[in-house]
Formats: sequence, structure tokens, C-alpha cells
Amino acid sequence: MRKAFEFHGILLFNDSSGNLYSTDGTTGGTKIIETNFGYYNILAEYEGGLYYLKTTTEYGDELWVTNGKVGGSYMIRDFYRGKTSSNPSSMHLFQNEMLYLAGHPRY
Repeated sequence: MRKAFEFHGILLFNDSSGNLYSTDGTTGGTKIIETNFGYYNILAEYEGGLYYLKTTTEYGDELWVTNGKVGGSYMIRDFYRGKTSSNPSSMHLFQNEMLYLAGHPRY
């Protein structure tokens, strides 16, 4: 186990293979909720979700969110269709809104 943290009453942790797990502390309650997960890609918690950067061969680097449950992770938006990455970063909460930077391939 590389890193662990509490999120909505469950423990989330990742392994050296890039899997994100959730556990309630029991063997039966420990499940992989995300693959290709990099702990240091976590950007912020907002409105019950954990937002993070995920790299896929289909979409490149995009913003994803999880609720910490199996099947509860999804991409927020593919800003540039295809493999072009938006590289979301510098996420901040301002006046109850989530703001972040995203890149454009030409700039």
C-alpha cells in the first residue's frame, strides 16, 4: 500500500500497480474501484466526489471523479475529442464553485 486516506467513512488506498481500492476494514468489503489511478493525481474533494487526473489511451489526460464505490467513477468531460489531453490542474474552490486549469493543444 502506498497511500491511504479517509473519504466519506471508508478507507481509500492504492497499490503499486495503480489500482484504487475502497475498504470498510473487512476482506469482503475491500474492492478495486479504479484502475490506472495515480494517488498524486488527486486534485480536490467537491460535492461528495473525489476529483482526479486520469490518463487513458482513448482520451489522454482528463478530469475524472469517483464517489468511492465500485462503478462510481467516470470522466467529467473529454474537452478535446480523441487522445488530446486537457491536463487539468490547479483545482480550487471559489464561492462554492470548483475552478481548475485545462490546457489547449495549440497554446
